[in-house]
Amino acid sequence: MTELLKSTTFTIDGNSYSTSQMSAVDGRKIFLRLVKAVAPALDKLDFSKSTDADQREQSMLKAAASVLASLDEELLELLCEEFGSRTVHVINPTKTPQMDRVYFGPHFAGRYVQMTKWLLECCKANGLLSFLPGK
Repeated sequence: MTELLKSTTFTIDGNSYSTSQMSAVDGRKIFLRLVKAVAPALDKLDFSKSTDADQREQSMLKAAASVLASLDEELLELLCEEFGSRTVHVINPTKTPQMDRVYFGPHFAGRYVQMTKWLLECCKANGLLSFLPGK
């Protein structure tokens, strides 16, 4: 059945990654924990007043900060471990290191915004943000 699972490639700040979708059995607990962590933070945000690009950007930054603040350390660790085991850094067609703990640490050292973007893309690739409007 693994042939039904898709692979997604995305680029963040010039770095390309390819991640494999997790099965529903692997993802269901993560999905539930993510919904429980994110929903209260999103409920407090008001996007209805965002009329121009600057206001929308400010609203999105506020939303991102609220969501990140709502994640506990254990959930963040779980997401990084799960996605790292399913993701490779595509340096070139023959060099694709696994984003395991050994590679992940130095790769994202001092690059926490890029790490957050990577997490977001992995969540999207796995449908873990499907409960959000417009996702």
